[in-house]
Amino acid sequence: MLPSPVRLRTSLSATRYGQRLQTCAHLRSLHNPALGSSATWISSSSNTGAERSYNPPYAPRSYHRGFHYTKYVSSPASSTDRESLLKTELSQAELQGNGDIYDYLRKWQQMNQPLINEMDPIQLPGDSNTGTALKGDMLKDGLANQEDNIDLFDTDEYRHSIDEDAGSRFLQPGDMVVLKSESSFADGQLAIYMRSLEMQHQFYTMRGKWRSTSLTKMEFIASKVATLDMLKKLLPYFPSRRVEKAPLAQLGEEGGVPRPIGAHLIDLMMDFTAAAEEFHRKHAVALNELYHKLVADGDAPVMTLDEIAETALGLDPSKLTNPERWAIQRAIGRLSFYIAANKIGPFTESYTIRPKEDAQKVAAVIRWAREYQSRAKRITLGETIPDNDKHPIEMFIRKARRIIQQSRRSRSPTTMFLVSPSAKNKLATDDGESSSCCKDEIETFSESDKIILDYFRMWTLPPCLMTAGTLRSSGSTILRAIGLYSDLRLTPPTGYLFLQEMGVFTPWENLHVLYEQLALPGHGISRTADEIEEESNRFCENIGPEGLLDTMKDLRKDWGDLPVFCVDDVHAAEIDDGFSIEPVPGSEDTYWVHVHVANPSAFIPPDHIVAKRAAEFKRSFYSPERVYSMLPPALVQKYFSLAPGRPALTFSAKINMTGDILETNISNGYVKNIIYVTPNKVRKLFGIDRETAPSLTLSFDGELKEQYPEKAQNDIHDEHKSAFYTLEKLMAARRAKRVDKGALEFLSRQKSQPRISGEKNQESMYSVDRTTGYHFTGDPVVHFSNLSTDPFEMLESTKDDLVNHVMVLAGEVAGQWLKDRQAPVVFTGTWYHPEYTPVTRESLSAEVPNSFHLGLPRSLLRQLQRHTSHLGSTNM
Repeated sequence: MLPSPVRLRTSLSATRYGQRLQTCAHLRSLHNPALGSSATWISSSSNTGAERSYNPPYAPRSYHRGFHYTKYVSSPASSTDRESLLKTELSQAELQGNGDIYDYLRKWQQMNQPLINEMDPIQLPGDSNTGTALKGDMLKDGLANQEDNIDLFDTDEYRHSIDEDAGSRFLQPGDMVVLKSESSFADGQLAIYMRSLEMQHQFYTMRGKWRSTSLTKMEFIASKVATLDMLKKLLPYFPSRRVEKAPLAQLGEEGGVPRPIGAHLIDLMMDFTAAAEEFHRKHAVALNELYHKLVADGDAPVMTLDEIAETALGLDPSKLTNPERWAIQRAIGRLSFYIAANKIGPFTESYTIRPKEDAQKVAAVIRWAREYQSRAKRITLGETIPDNDKHPIEMFIRKARRIIQQSRRSRSPTTMFLVSPSAKNKLATDDGESSSCCKDEIETFSESDKIILDYFRMWTLPPCLMTAGTLRSSGSTILRAIGLYSDLRLTPPTGYLFLQEMGVFTPWENLHVLYEQLALPGHGISRTADEIEEESNRFCENIGPEGLLDTMKDLRKDWGDLPVFCVDDVHAAEIDDGFSIEPVPGSEDTYWVHVHVANPSAFIPPDHIVAKRAAEFKRSFYSPERVYSMLPPALVQKYFSLAPGRPALTFSAKINMTGDILETNISNGYVKNIIYVTPNKVRKLFGIDRETAPSLTLSFDGELKEQYPEKAQNDIHDEHKSAFYTLEKLMAARRAKRVDKGALEFLSRQKSQPRISGEKNQESMYSVDRTTGYHFTGDPVVHFSNLSTDPFEMLESTKDDLVNHVMVLAGEVAGQWLKDRQAPVVFTGTWYHPEYTPVTRESLSAEVPNSFHLGLPRSLLRQLQRHTSHLGSTNM
């Protein structure tokens, strides 16, 4: 017997080389001085029982742990499954013997498989436990990002959208992607795309685990890096059901796959990473200075990856390997604020390069903020700093406090990061007319003030590209120094409130029109768009009688008194299309349907400033506050909107009552007999009365006062009603033909857009170049009205939206004409999802519990017509 307490410590230790398990008894006397610092070590391995001297001060680290007194504390909340692990049927002798650690672990895994499935959801071959739904956001590695920000774009990444990845292809099994993590500094991790299941995408990551997620947080790297044979071995271990989103996304699960099964894919990804790292080391200087090299010779608004590689690295893009491309792509990702990816789903089409001026502003504010913090520390320590009041941040803070306190006399800040409605009543003008709101100028902004305010604009506006802490911390520093936002989080939403109180943003500012990649003109965000708009508007002001020549003048046909119906909303900024119908002589069921559209291309050569404007803007953009026109409004109203005597390009189709297109034609001409009709009047003709239907109307700060055009208020005359009835029958027959050929139709209820009035002065529109802020007394009238329709009401699409079907017919005519002549234009085709049953009329008619097993087709843009389906097309 030992006269002192004895502590027995049992440890299981094994190395990757399969060493034997040992149970060691460590004896130490706590009361007998004779033992001193010596200790006795008894090894119970099978081949030795000898006693040897041991000196604790020089013990290996693993042995040192044995000197700390520890005991097992049983938790009352422990589950039965966990207790069963402690009562394993494997004998202690098996642990102490010469058996292989791997044999022991395999037996342990077989005995405790139910608990393993609960802790780590591996889908084992033959596993039938599919009743419990998996939950969690599979894309989060843990508490990587705890910033409590407001999502300005409220989207559910697990909800499949018809428009998702429009115009792009699908991921193919074996493609390599990088899964983005929540940390702004992490490059993410490589993963191999395995398959899509119920519209969720499954991946095998470089960490040897599966993940299931949507396409919103990943980036395509390379195509078909792994073969299908390499993937088949892993599929039995992947979830066989849809993964639900958990309430706590940061605690999401990810499933394990046995390492020997996925070792070949891990090796493939490791080799891919090694090649990329080698390329990065070789070009480290250029990749680290990538942005500065791209803007060295001036701003380059948009560039592709190939252009970046050639410009910044001097490499031939055609010789780049996939790992080298990813190395460049990864370097660009680390500069996401300066080089923003233009993505369609996971595919990056090009990159928008931030102007050098913006980068200089951000660098200046960061430098000033650091200087301000350093000066504040020195002043706290009692040091006197000369001219401290002249520092840009110090002067800005004093001015900001004055302006914010002035703003709060009439508008209080709210916890929704908005200022409240005006506390003062609306004013009356001298002529007695009611004015919704008026503005008051506040202090002017100095050049340094404008730099700081523009930094806040870039820090605040969606999609919040300034994610790196080194860039965004200056905004929080300045807000904290102002001292008027102590009850709010010092994050970009608070920056939005700050800009409202500073008079930079109006209290009702629409942030979405300031989105940098929209590049809408008039805000100073896109210098190119502003310059093109200014030059094209200047051309319209100086245009004379010979300013625009009709190159198709000698080829135009006079449509005479043929009624041309222009069906458009009363709020439409421009009337650019109409249609007409005329019977074919000698036939009772065949008609010519003509679609007349405005014809500016006949007047504007490709190199004209107006053509450059159209190429830059691509389309007119409608917001509740204003319209951003693709073409100069003065030019459109005077020359290109359809009106009596105006030129038009006409798409014609000879069609019979069975929906067959017998002949097509495209011609130039003049329309004279224009009849303006609203969509509601056309619906009313077919018994659909939206005007008397129940509706929900919300109006803030008064009633909306609008003057409707007289030309659109007349009812459809009796002599014209027969034309609409005949046209509807023709379009219904044509629709039936398209449906038989696979056309899909998604009816959408009529939605109302909010309308704003009262903001008469366009100078209040936000601009980066503004030198003066404004505070507003009163608020504009905001009007929103939406119909309360029956969601189960069966609608006939040709009667509910006749114009849409007429324009589809015009598209068929144009597509066939271009195909016959092999014109180099962009065709829109359809690509069915390769992993799902194609969505057809038959599959949609079947009653199914959900649509997750159906692969909706995506649109695809190609210059040539091949390898695509054309839904509803009979001839193409």
